[in-house]
Amino acid sequence: MTGIALGHPRLILFLAGLVAIAGLLAASRMPLRLFPALPSPVVIIRTPAPGLTPKAVEHLVTRPLERRLLGMDGLVRLRSWSLSGLSSVTVRFQGGGDVGRDRRLVAERLVTAARDLPSGVGTPWMMPAADPTGPALVAALTSSKRDLMTMRDLAAHLVRPRLLAVPGVARVAIFGGGARSYQIRVEPDRLIRFRIGFDQVIAAARHATGLAASGFIDTPNQRIVLASHGQAGGVAGLAATVVRSGAGGTAVTLGDVARVVAAPLPAQSGAAIMGRPAVRIEIYRQPDADPIPLNRALSRVLARLAPVLAQDGVQLDPDVVNSAGIVAKSAAGFGRAAAMGGLLVAATVLLLFFDLPVAAIALAAAVLSLLAAILVLYAVGMSANLMVLGGMTIAFAVVVNDALAGLVPLLRRLREGRLSPSPAGTVMMAWGEVDGWGAAAAAGLVALLPLFVLGGGPGAWVTPLAAAYGAAAAAALAISVTVTPVLAMALLAGRERRDQSWFFLRLTRRCRGPVRRLVEHPRLAAFWVLMALVALAILPALGMGPRPLARLGPLVVHMAALPGTSVAQSLRLGRQVTAALRAVPGVVTVSQRLGRAPGAGSLVGSWISRFDVTLGRGRHPGIVSRVRAALAPIPGIRVAVGWGLAGRVDPPRILAITATGDDLGDLDGTAKRIVGVLRKVPGVENPTLGLGAFVPQMNIGLRPAELRRWGVRPAQVLNMVGAAFAGRIVGHIYRGDRAIPVLVQMAAGADNPPAAVAGLLLRAPSGSFVRLGQLAQVGMGQGPAGISHHDGIRTVSVTAMITDGGKGMAAAKAAIARTIKPPAGVSLSYGGRTARPSGWVVLAGLAALTVAGALLSPVVGGGRGLALLLAILPPSLLGGVAVAAASGGLSPAALVGLAAVLVLALRQGTLLLARYRRLVGVDGEIWDAASAARGALEGLPSLAATALATGLGLAPALGTGVGLGAVAVILAGLASTAGAVLLVLPALALRWGRFDQAR
Repeated sequence: MTGIALGHPRLILFLAGLVAIAGLLAASRMPLRLFPALPSPVVIIRTPAPGLTPKAVEHLVTRPLERRLLGMDGLVRLRSWSLSGLSSVTVRFQGGGDVGRDRRLVAERLVTAARDLPSGVGTPWMMPAADPTGPALVAALTSSKRDLMTMRDLAAHLVRPRLLAVPGVARVAIFGGGARSYQIRVEPDRLIRFRIGFDQVIAAARHATGLAASGFIDTPNQRIVLASHGQAGGVAGLAATVVRSGAGGTAVTLGDVARVVAAPLPAQSGAAIMGRPAVRIEIYRQPDADPIPLNRALSRVLARLAPVLAQDGVQLDPDVVNSAGIVAKSAAGFGRAAAMGGLLVAATVLLLFFDLPVAAIALAAAVLSLLAAILVLYAVGMSANLMVLGGMTIAFAVVVNDALAGLVPLLRRLREGRLSPSPAGTVMMAWGEVDGWGAAAAAGLVALLPLFVLGGGPGAWVTPLAAAYGAAAAAALAISVTVTPVLAMALLAGRERRDQSWFFLRLTRRCRGPVRRLVEHPRLAAFWVLMALVALAILPALGMGPRPLARLGPLVVHMAALPGTSVAQSLRLGRQVTAALRAVPGVVTVSQRLGRAPGAGSLVGSWISRFDVTLGRGRHPGIVSRVRAALAPIPGIRVAVGWGLAGRVDPPRILAITATGDDLGDLDGTAKRIVGVLRKVPGVENPTLGLGAFVPQMNIGLRPAELRRWGVRPAQVLNMVGAAFAGRIVGHIYRGDRAIPVLVQMAAGADNPPAAVAGLLLRAPSGSFVRLGQLAQVGMGQGPAGISHHDGIRTVSVTAMITDGGKGMAAAKAAIARTIKPPAGVSLSYGGRTARPSGWVVLAGLAALTVAGALLSPVVGGGRGLALLLAILPPSLLGGVAVAAASGGLSPAALVGLAAVLVLALRQGTLLLARYRRLVGVDGEIWDAASAARGALEGLPSLAATALATGLGLAPALGTGVGLGAVAVILAGLASTAGAVLLVLPALALRWGRFDQAR
């Protein structure tokens, strides 16, 4: 390939120019994402079940749906949550399938499943498919003049329709406030006074809100449509509705037996901005929508709405959280880091070689390699998400190494005067010295194979990283054998002899002594390899769970109060949390969201809050610790602190313990004991009980004997209790395109809830009134806040954050195994983001190792040379693994970073062994300690230039999102690779190598 390129230099440069232009165009058009698409399409089904307890929802709604959905083709997992008044079922299918087909399968099953549901339960519906990484944009409404119900009206009827009209928006969720309704709050004493039953009130309210077609009249010449206007017009109209006509023309109206008011429906969620009540609007994008153009369109819509809302005294904050802005900021950060890194590489090469053409060639080759990789990724439809950008950054080390690989022997030939009659011949001879480097590069690409077969979450994160890294490495290899030699022939091959730079002269002189001394101690080198193997034994314990690449987005504080805490109390606690956070230096804004809302992906109770904390510009070292310290004095809450957008999809290392069984009491007791154990384990933070937590519940047990005595049916009592406290929506009053529900319920005091429930008046068939306490036993108890199923089986989960990697994980599991003995029928399983390599990964690794060995064996001298090459891999990886262990484990970026270090070690080791074969077999030198040291020192300029140029070139990327996950791994790996190639391999080769035959 190099010979062909040198024979057609103009064509090669022309093609290189085309690739550069096409790469720039691809970079400008490549869609930006925050994270790659997650695997396994998910369908979420929600079914409203007003007034039903979690147990009733489980038996009457969730289980019938599960029976219909289990067994579908391609089904991977079925999870469900039965909450008070709501059933949610999540269906996960195999990744890579047809999402439309999966949703059609679910829709077909739901048609028949709806027939199995009892009356009063809503129709199951599939939530629109949305990007799983969370809201694309979060806005908020606040006001000092308007109440929350009015602001929610504006959000629901003014803001949301305009946002849903933007192409690419999947759904809009509204947190805070309560939907406007007309409520008929029946006074029990008035029912007794007027001798009216509750059922008569419901019937009158239903008639007041009814609509009926009036028809038309045909005349000989035209048809006249009858338009009737008799629906109650609001509070006054409802209050004037007749319940019963009396003697003498008197009538009893709804206003006589009830208070008719306009009030919000009971809130399931809440929101606040800087401690002030607010309405929060979360906009979710469709999975394939481009976030940058979408958020620009959303921002334009919100900008047009802001003046309209301001006229009503409502302020609009359009970007409480703006994920697209963070994507653009991160991409711009990568761009700046790449530009600065390129300049640092050029400056480093210039200073090391003291040669401007060499620096220009190296920079041109590196930039062209990255542009070619971008072109390839764009052609296969990949987006510029953080994983792809991270993979390109990680590949920087290989790109720099390839740019310098052939230049170093060419400069040595020019310096020593070993030239060919033609410049092309000189370049060809220099590139011939690194003939093993192509095989090493190919073997390095093969080594990426196991990264493409990782399953589940880790695979979704690692695959784009590996694809971007592989594209850049392959492009660098192609450029290095075509464009780089052509540029070298044009700028270097025909010039006068030049001495070696001062830097390399000093470096070679200083390293000559240590290298010669260590070459003569192969046992010391073998001991180093053995110790490296022992140290690498910790690698499987680090785990491969995905973790955030960077501190992206706002700081996030998750707050959990006592299970069963109301929305109002959670907001009061939120004001305390907000005040404490505002006192932390660096905090600018704090927004709170709690509970659940239609359209939102998460289902949490009213006692669970999320705070998005925006920080000021600049770095804030120790901010997480300061936030934890500030919140520690607040009683009655537990908090967990992480980073926003990355944490939303992929929180820090998590341990999940799932208790599976049938008895809810046993499950709850086991889970609570696990929480107690985990709180005492060092390295485990914020153990939290899932939906299985028991909350206060009032139990009503009917007395059959009293029911017979009063002649009351059980269903009549239960319906009356439901109507009294859950309420009955009997119809809607229409205002333009708005449908305002009309709710009928009993007015009951809340100072003494058991007494209020027991005092509920019911009307017997005889016309007399009886209190509920006479017909039933009323008392306080406990019930589950929610019931979760995994493939139809009851489960309760406990999750905890692990702060010290594998050590904390192992300690937690050991403490649970030592302390917890589950009752009969309950089993424990461990999960979370701690997945280990599957069998396919192991097989892929063995296959990759076999192919790489076959590629390298002819270059390094057969099996003996291959064994020497493999021996230096453990000490080469040692530095990167140490950094990964210190930073908490193997993130996807760290994993690919280790692969980059592995490739560099293979390349440098292959070049050194090939150099030994050339020295002995071609140049005729005797194989001894002197020749072993000479071969190592000849490769020192290439090794040192690659390490220093890569280190300085990657330094700007430390703040772009890769962080310790990859950049520090590569930098540490470069140091350990240099030591392994320069010190370990020469000693091993002197003792066990064979280089006595010419090629």
